[in-house]
Amino acid sequence: LNQKNLLQFIRKDFNNFELAYSLALISSNPDLCRQALQSELLFKGIALQNSKDLTTSLLKTKDKSLVELVEQLKQTRNEMSMLTQKNAPPESLDSVDDKLDQQEQVLIQRSPEFQQLVSNRNITWQQVQQKLKTNEAAIEFVHFRYWNRHWTDTTQYAAFLLLPEGEPKLVSLCTQKMLEQRINDKIDKDEAYVKYLYQVKERGIILGNGQKDTAASLYQLIWQPLDSLLKAVNTIYYAPSGLLHRINLAAINYSGNKVLSDKFKFHMLSSARDIVNYESPVANIKQDTMLAYGGIRFDVDSAQLITLHHKYFADATQTSIARRSDNNSYWPELPATEEEVDSIKALALVKGMACKVLKDSEATEESFKYYTSQYMAPSFIHVATHGFFVADEQQIMNKGSNEGSIPYFIGSSNVYFRSGIVFAGANRALSGRPPVGGIEDGIVTAFDITNANLQNTKLMVLSACETGLGKIENTEGVFGLQRAIRIAGCKNLIMSLWKVPDEQTNRFMQFFYESLIRQHQNIYDAFSHAQVQMKSLYPGQPYNWAGFVLME
Repeated sequence: LNQKNLLQFIRKDFNNFELAYSLALISSNPDLCRQALQSELLFKGIALQNSKDLTTSLLKTKDKSLVELVEQLKQTRNEMSMLTQKNAPPESLDSVDDKLDQQEQVLIQRSPEFQQLVSNRNITWQQVQQKLKTNEAAIEFVHFRYWNRHWTDTTQYAAFLLLPEGEPKLVSLCTQKMLEQRINDKIDKDEAYVKYLYQVKERGIILGNGQKDTAASLYQLIWQPLDSLLKAVNTIYYAPSGLLHRINLAAINYSGNKVLSDKFKFHMLSSARDIVNYESPVANIKQDTMLAYGGIRFDVDSAQLITLHHKYFADATQTSIARRSDNNSYWPELPATEEEVDSIKALALVKGMACKVLKDSEATEESFKYYTSQYMAPSFIHVATHGFFVADEQQIMNKGSNEGSIPYFIGSSNVYFRSGIVFAGANRALSGRPPVGGIEDGIVTAFDITNANLQNTKLMVLSACETGLGKIENTEGVFGLQRAIRIAGCKNLIMSLWKVPDEQTNRFMQFFYESLIRQHQNIYDAFSHAQVQMKSLYPGQPYNWAGFVLME
């Protein structure tokens, strides 16, 4: 099945899996639990895994006919991107979408490397268990429509728990309605919201509307049922599901000012099956390269953008484009990000690592696509900018391409176009008018990133607002930037769950890169060190230290 067919199955025909999880939970039958966990390991994120494996196999192929087909696929993706930016009618987009599916299907059928990767994917829960050390555990979170003699309207959350010895357990947690009393995607993730989300100590406090907080805490909902089973554990590999993608387990308050990261080391994975091949790479100073963006100028006039375009591509024409008024700027400048990338570069150069920093008007979309698509991408990519995600309920259908229309990255029906990061000149795109003259619009969407080659990239850091957000799709996880970056081949990703303040972001990144480059720690240990340092600086303030998460 290609990705489109797999997603249709996930959305419409998931009943058999939901029934299996429900029966395993109701009966506590060990055989049913083992079978349900095995299904989860095989099935979770299968469309994402297919896309990653297909990208990996095609980028490594030496078959000239396949290379040609890959180029055709890239051209079709570029065509889809341009049509979307021009607000093309739905029938045109559907036609190109069908063409993409057909090309993908041909590549799947003709790539022996892809078929080999698929055949090696059937990892058992016993293989996962064998990789666990005596003080480690694996937790595979699941959420599903609950069946109890008949289908209910309840979405149940549960967790498969796997320890180094013994049978897997399926632990009941809570319902989605209970979680939604804490996790609210429809409001701003400000400091008050984050405190309300993670707290446990001040039960019964008065909220802003004069009502008492009587909702169960995150600890009670998703961790207390597991806690007694983790007596000898200090390291946990876990794969989130549903709304659990929206939280940082490390920040959950469980007693007084204590949080779960005081007790456990958390490794967030796409699936527990990733434990079998788990590694956290280190920076190889002599061989690795760094690309960093910061201090980006989001208002740039057309003449300068065309000149900058020619540094990377030769197809822009001297077309006049009116610069947008500063009064209408959507993305304000981020002066602290310049200091952020300058400190990273200074640290890299002292240790002898090659580091290229692009700032101001030089930080163009063209440069990003050039370094991530034209050639093998750098080992480390750091992007300090604005990020965005437009949820389904926020989407406004585009009314046309006239002045004042809705920009494509807000009105597109394709969620991959409604998630992205912004580069030089991006404020021009707010007019809703398509780019003219062959230049890019400064908006790198998740769809654009699926066309990148990040097979060589050990880590991408999105030092930007809410880059961990996206549309949640059953067992497929989050559709947005993180999924696109994984499809492109990147091994590790640091992203944000809310708008982390500039000063705190700068400090966090300094702690992280000091450990990664100067102390030569692996990515996980460097990230963990940065979290510990920030937590000590801002005790009891998860808003200032827990916004960044590492997906390994």
